[in-house]
Amino acid sequence: MKIKLQLLLWSLVLVLVSACSDNDDPKIPDPPAKGEERTVLALWVGQNDLSAYAISDFNEMVEGITNVDVTKNNLVVYCDTQQDAPQLIHISKSDGKVVADTIYTYNEQNSLKKEVMSDIISKVVAEFPAKSYGLTFASHADGWMESANAATRHLGDYNSTNMNITDLREVLESFPRFEFILLDACYMQAIEVAYELRNCADYIIGSPTEIPGPGAPYQKVVPQMFTTTNVAENIARAYYDYYGNGDGTIKADAKYTYEGVGKLWPYGVSVSVLKTSELNTLAKATENILSQYAGNRANINANSSSWFYYGYAKGKGGTTNYYDLDELIRRITGANEDYNEWRILFDGAQSYFETTKTNFAERINGYYSSMEGAEGLSVYIPQEGSSILNFYRNLEIYTEGKVWQSSGW
Repeated sequence: MKIKLQLLLWSLVLVLVSACSDNDDPKIPDPPAKGEERTVLALWVGQNDLSAYAISDFNEMVEGITNVDVTKNNLVVYCDTQQDAPQLIHISKSDGKVVADTIYTYNEQNSLKKEVMSDIISKVVAEFPAKSYGLTFASHADGWMESANAATRHLGDYNSTNMNITDLREVLESFPRFEFILLDACYMQAIEVAYELRNCADYIIGSPTEIPGPGAPYQKVVPQMFTTTNVAENIARAYYDYYGNGDGTIKADAKYTYEGVGKLWPYGVSVSVLKTSELNTLAKATENILSQYAGNRANINANSSSWFYYGYAKGKGGTTNYYDLDELIRRITGANEDYNEWRILFDGAQSYFETTKTNFAERINGYYSSMEGAEGLSVYIPQEGSSILNFYRNLEIYTEGKVWQSSGW
């Protein structure tokens, strides 16, 4: 296989095999094990400026698999970088050694097209059937925003083409329900995204703001993907704990590798877990609050200039589409009893949230931005005359959850 495995910081023998058959010759390793408990697909769309990070993440996954029982579990990686053709790779162990088995090498293809992504997932489910499934998606992203043909911040980035969250939902809902989806991409922990995917997975793990450039520390996260209890919280905690301390300070030893060079990530991280079974209730409560306190197309945005929001747009002099949901409800209700009742439902839906005191957001002040006021889940606030509303009205948070629809938008 062509992926450049730069395993410089740890000692490991990596055996690459393209096919195996029964053989008693002790010099030939046993075939990689296949498990039946859980299969996790890591889908890395790296045909962009994140290509070097994709390679580093692959190496981290190879390291992480050493602490996984591969007789019960399967880790499959779809990796597409600027350096290599897309490949589907089973990372496992054989005779005590890590094995990266290339299952398919594809002709160049855009995995953000629905039919292509569906084919990739179909192959994984067919070849690695299991009692439960997990999914990791890594690339650029811009939350629920409508895809554009020339952008680096929507769902995925394959040579400047993107995917709508509505299309991702259509792909995923045709497969067995995932136990978790880790969206290792910027701005994906928005109520609009989670509600769209609520019927696709039990838990959604992501960040309401920008993720670290290196993404998840997969050497720590991969073993947690195969735990049998609290798997989503375990993943999120491993992600956060690598970059941040319990008091919100940033760890000074958060190492990663970029193009073979060891570096430190000094900008922070924010990670949240949402329990999708609670999202219908949360959406209904949110819709009730908005219709009562912000009905008749109330122009909330006129009063929100000082509110906290997640987003790089402020640093560029633009506007944001990622206000903090908790602050919105708290402000318009005046933090009264209606808010308190809503907050109970919010806490029931969000089972985990941690953030460092600052993060890599807004791209100002030396890349540091205060996270004071962040509660882990973003929401869009409509504006008069905004073209964004045209696409927003296609999202299920609007059509089924009635959020903003009941208040006249």
